Amino acid sequence: MTASNNASVLQGVVAYVDVWSSDKTANYSKPFVQQLQEMGAQISKTFSKQVTHVVFNNGHLATWRKAKKSNVRLVSVLWVGRCYDDGVHVDEELYPALNDESNPVLKNKKHRCMQPKDSPERTPENDRRMRKKLDKMMKDLAPKQPLDTDVSPIIIDEENGIVYSPALKRSDYMAQRLKDMKEKRENLSPTGKGNEGTVAAGLTEVPSEDEENHNKQVSFGPQMMVNKTKGVKTLVMTSMSTEKQQTVVQVVKALGGFTVVDRVCESTTHVVSGSHRRTLNILFGIARGCWILSFEWILWCLEQRQWIPEEPYELSDQFPSAQVRASTFP
Repeated sequence: MTASNNASVLQGVVAYVDVWSSDKTANYSKPFVQQLQEMGAQISKTFSKQVTHVVFNNGHLATWRKAKKSNVRLVSVLWVGRCYDDGVHVDEELYPALNDESNPVLKNKKHRCMQPKDSPERTPENDRRMRKKLDKMMKDLAPKQPLDTDVSPIIIDEENGIVYSPALKRSDYMAQRLKDMKEKRENLSPTGKGNEGTVAAGLTEVPSEDEENHNKQVSFGPQMMVNKTKGVKTLVMTSMSTEKQQTVVQVVKALGGFTVVDRVCESTTHVVSGSHRRTLNILFGIARGCWILSFEWILWCLEQRQWIPEEPYELSDQFPSAQVRASTFP
């Protein structure tokens, strides 16, 4: 039959086509859509109320159920082919669509478009929303003024890697005040030499002790200061890329409560692993009863903007002995 005669065969038909291969991995709807359009039928991309016919073959279960509930014609691809070959509107009841719901394999098999795609792991580097949240959290937690008070037990100079204690600043300030008072007393007393020895003795003892402690603390470096600070927990990273390491450092810096170190030590309570490799830090962490956690824990802490429970992210399946933790780390 000619194309001109074919153009009016299915006039008034609004069809929704859901045709797939037998293994439900390939969509074969396109050629049948073309044939229907050549016969004058309108094609609906969605199963709307205007649809009068559903061409179905190994399609979605939701389409089948909706078509059964609706007052539409549910036909197979054979009906489209017969109408196209004969050039007439063939009776739909001669070519009903079939759906093998009794086969559990075909019934539960998902279509390719419904299967989850292999997407990269979400990190602040490749996820704009997570990066924006991290930046906002860092901005909210940034100090409004210089830390000249004793709000925090330590101040870390990230560029030089030196740890300063506000107590040293206070001791320097008090020493300067005592020095000023001493000078004023000397100016007021015409015989200030008698008191000079007593005051000077007290003054020379206090600053010298502070200076000695200051020199010791600076010479020991940041790691010694962290170990000396009571109650400071440390966290160790292992088997991680540079991007993940930067994320961990930023989250720890924003939420506080931990100091990141390279190796498991006495103060280590958490070991965060980027893979399932059994590294030395993993073994030492298990021996010390530390939490052995996946990188997902860090991401969800970032998502919640607080430290969350560790249990769901513990690598107990990969490292069964990690379940036995020391009582010192609840």
